[in-house]
Amino acid sequence: MKRQPTTPTRGSFLASLPEAERSRLLASARVMDFNAGTHLIHPGSPFNQIVLLEFGMLAVSEVSEHGTGRITVLAGPEALVPVSLLTPVTAQAPCEAWALVDSRVLLLDARDVQQWVTEGGPFTVAVLNYLSQLNHRLATDLQITKDFNLVQRAAAALLEISERLPQGSTVERKPLPPNIVPVSHEVLARRLGTVREVATESLGQLREEDLIETLYRRVEIVDAEGLRRRAGGAGPPRPSPPTAGRGRPRPPAPPPR
Repeated sequence: MKRQPTTPTRGSFLASLPEAERSRLLASARVMDFNAGTHLIHPGSPFNQIVLLEFGMLAVSEVSEHGTGRITVLAGPEALVPVSLLTPVTAQAPCEAWALVDSRVLLLDARDVQQWVTEGGPFTVAVLNYLSQLNHRLATDLQITKDFNLVQRAAAALLEISERLPQGSTVERKPLPPNIVPVSHEVLARRLGTVREVATESLGQLREEDLIETLYRRVEIVDAEGLRRRAGGAGPPRPSPPTAGRGRPRPPAPPPR
């Protein structure tokens, strides 16, 4: 279905575009909702569309001659999927992608996106800025893989997913509490670049330290600060405190009467 230009989410790819570019993109997009676990891009499928997220999160994994592998990108509304935008449309998709949570996406014809990239205008600038940020994130992930053990990286991955997941979406049938991470042992293993058994051992260690509880295809964060300390330098940056007005800290709530 077509949609009219709307106010984009702060920090999203759409927000980085001028209104005219955003209107052109939205006029060309199909809007679809995907339930958690649903594949948008299958390994070996034709490369014919680019995905933007309005809301939610996608897990994106690399594809090689050995099959699918590590989840290299957790893509939110700031992302373009896949990032190999100039892959020939006749080729196979260079990645696998599925909805980690219920997500609303904008589907764009890959030929249109490739044409916009070659124009050298604001859309091209926005794409280059995103790719620069992504390359920095991938380099950081590579360094973390080198410098930290699996338990630390598992703690960091749980924090990363928890803090990046949107809350209270109209797409989510039952929005999850912020301390519930909708990730299975298998998905965590693919994010860490290991096998399920090793990821399970890492989760077991964190559970023994009273930092988490493991549920069916979910993890409950019991002690977020303790989990952050356990992750050490592998953890994501601490979220900024909420603000009100012109960037000032939100005032404390008045005491109850």
